[in-house]
Amino acid sequence: GEQLPFFDLEIQRTDERGARLIHIISGQSRVTPRGEFLGYRGVGRDVTEQRRAERAVFEAKERVELALDGGNLAEWHFDVEHDELYAGDGWVRFLGHGRSPAVGKGTMLYDMMHPEDRSRSRGIMVRALKGELEEYIDEFRVPTRAGEWKWLQARGRVVERDAEGRALRVSGTIADIDSRKRAETALQEAEARYRSLVDLAPNGVLVHSAGVIEYANPAAARLLKAESPAQLIGTRLEALFNPADLPRVRERQSVLLAAPAAVGFEERRMRCLDGTELIVEGAAVSFLERGRIVVQGVMRDVTEERQARQALAEREQRFRDVVHASGEYVWETDAQWRYTYLSERVEAVLGYARNELLGRAPHEFMPLGEAHFPDTQAPFRDVVRRSITKSGGVIWQSVSGVPRLDAAGALIGYRGTAADVTARKQAEARIEYLATRDALTGLPNRALLTDRAGQAILTAARSRAQLAVLCVDLDRFKLVNDSLGHQAGDALLRAVADRLQNTLGREDTLARLGGDDFVLLWNGLKSAEDAAVLAQRILSILARPFTVEGNALNVGASIGISIYPNDGRDFAELLKNADAALYDAKENGGGTWRLFAPALNARAGERLRIENELRGALARSELVLHWHPVVRGRGQVVGAEALVRWNHSGRGLMMPEEFVPLAEECGLIRAIGEWTLERALSQAGAWNRKMPGCAWFAVNVSAPELAQGDAYVERIEA
Repeated sequence: GEQLPFFDLEIQRTDERGARLIHIISGQSRVTPRGEFLGYRGVGRDVTEQRRAERAVFEAKERVELALDGGNLAEWHFDVEHDELYAGDGWVRFLGHGRSPAVGKGTMLYDMMHPEDRSRSRGIMVRALKGELEEYIDEFRVPTRAGEWKWLQARGRVVERDAEGRALRVSGTIADIDSRKRAETALQEAEARYRSLVDLAPNGVLVHSAGVIEYANPAAARLLKAESPAQLIGTRLEALFNPADLPRVRERQSVLLAAPAAVGFEERRMRCLDGTELIVEGAAVSFLERGRIVVQGVMRDVTEERQARQALAEREQRFRDVVHASGEYVWETDAQWRYTYLSERVEAVLGYARNELLGRAPHEFMPLGEAHFPDTQAPFRDVVRRSITKSGGVIWQSVSGVPRLDAAGALIGYRGTAADVTARKQAEARIEYLATRDALTGLPNRALLTDRAGQAILTAARSRAQLAVLCVDLDRFKLVNDSLGHQAGDALLRAVADRLQNTLGREDTLARLGGDDFVLLWNGLKSAEDAAVLAQRILSILARPFTVEGNALNVGASIGISIYPNDGRDFAELLKNADAALYDAKENGGGTWRLFAPALNARAGERLRIENELRGALARSELVLHWHPVVRGRGQVVGAEALVRWNHSGRGLMMPEEFVPLAEECGLIRAIGEWTLERALSQAGAWNRKMPGCAWFAVNVSAPELAQGDAYVERIEA
């Protein structure tokens, strides 16, 4: 061919042991004065270890980045010049939203921030754009979809500036710091702080004889901060090395200058012409040229590479420290989900030594029936599964992971993190229980009853069956509460709940709606007579005395019954009608049951109207006080009894028996009693002042007022 020079040609060969070696060579043709081609002369260096190091750095970086991708961070990029902000979908999911818009205005984030955070956050960003801060770090609050403020942390740095130093683009990540610190968050924070690529510097070539430089290529001039290669010619080689490295430099030079020889790559500290220092990796070969020894050396700047390796090591150490502190562990599997790597933390979580887990699959440590992990080539996050520990206990784990692919894109395994979330799952189960259960009795509450009733009605509608709703109300519970106190009342309610539960079938539901109101949802009803029989049995059960705090209590109950589908097509209607039947049972003396009849709705409506009118009777001054004299002998008045009347605007004068029982039920009796007592004492005092000692006076007092005890007596005496 044309015998052209060649540079940085990478070749591979196998040594006598079969090991693969990699070399980089450069050369140029050798010709006679007449232009005859003699061959090539050049330099070469063994880069086998260098390539292995580069591969190790790449794989370590890939492992960190893939692990970080499984974390819980979101990226953002800010185009300063165009005021355009790109935010990954992750950050809006922190706030309970769906996807993030592809591009938004930079001011959008500041508009969302809490007013107290905006000014400070803008100031930090401005300082970062000006270069006063190497890295932009800010913590601020933004509203979630539910309207609550959530703390986020943004990190970033200026990644592009124009020729005049103005910031053009800022990139970084945003993290949810309002929730517990997870290892994947730490992974992505580490990735944001230390994201960099390891770049190799160009190689420099120096030719010297007797320690004086005779030739330098442009790459060497750039490396040593020379204005041109000519500036290096004539410089003594030792003047370019750090004094601490000179003994080793001289030792290698003595080998090269003694006879043609070669020395391998070693790292040395060199001083540039501008006084700065860098670390180079260099090798050299010596040869005879016109009767003298000439040394040709090749060097490359490895300062950034060393710093990158150190930064990567620090990053991995930080990652391991954060993962260890967070309680999570790192795992890797092959394509068949067999563990190939586990961090030390797994031993504390599962109780197994790592060597007992390696080579085995996660599903081998799961209870029977537990779903396996997703067998797809897509990342997954917070997949919660149960696992069996070495001691036989069952724990919940939250697992996140990403697939590992080879250079051809084929799946070779998975990598991710896992954490013990047993405490969280137990707390969620407790919250769910409390949300559907009555705190006092443990019975289903209104929400759970409504849900079960809806399902039961759907089942009954499909099978054309019937079901019954029974409202059970204790007849003398208020008296127990007022006379013995709420603690005794609560104990009575628990005892009633225990007795009623023993009457249920597996498909029936007993619920407490509040106070002494119980509701029984009874499935499989065949006729109204069945409901009546059940109601009578409940009355008999509750008629037996209850022993509460050493007291034998006879409370009894009243029951109202509605039947699906005759008395209502949905649960709300059935409950309303059963309640109307319950009121009818109580109006008829209590201790009995009533089936719903349409006429009861009218009575219930009338009762509600009277109750509402009674609530306004005090404000409208419709209550009046009448005195019933007590006479001795032939007309001698010895006393009087105060009796309250309701001067109803439409019904006229109403007697106590017409509205006092209703007042006791709806909680107005104390207010009426206070009004009656105040008016009676005022009138009695006036009569005593005119006719001292002439008569006595009496006022009727309700049980709730008497239940106040000494407080009520003190009020009368005052």
